[in-house]
Amino acid sequence: MDEFTGAIYDVAHEYGLKRLAPDLGVTEQTLRNKLNLNADHTLTLAQYYQMIRFTKDVRAVQPLLDEIGMQAIKVSRPDENQSLFDLILSHQAAFGGFAATVRKALADGKVDARERAELKQAMQAEINAVCDAMSALDEMSQPREVKR
Repeated sequence: MDEFTGAIYDVAHEYGLKRLAPDLGVTEQTLRNKLNLNADHTLTLAQYYQMIRFTKDVRAVQPLLDEIGMQAIKVSRPDENQSLFDLILSHQAAFGGFAATVRKALADGKVDARERAELKQAMQAEINAVCDAMSALDEMSQPREVKR
């Protein structure tokens, strides 16, 4: 089983075929058949889309993203009372936290598994802060009063 098919299979089974089938407009047995590599039935593109939509599990998309050299980042929805300035300062604080984590991890000249996890967590915090600011900018493109 290739990685893409395996991911779809895992997501569907972990979410639950009984729970997912009605969302895809099929019976549980039909879904089971569509996920069976030895059967002639396959998921339609619309059903694949609905599966991702209902499960919200990125594993069903990740092999495709890997194939085309891309990453998906969950869109954040910052507090609408935060100004763009506040969000930029939050990003700078997150970047500072990431830089401090890098300095600490590299102090001994190597990065162990725990430090790698800390680096990834700090980097994700910075990415989230950038995404918050980007979401605020996207919202600003809609007619509304700019918060100062």
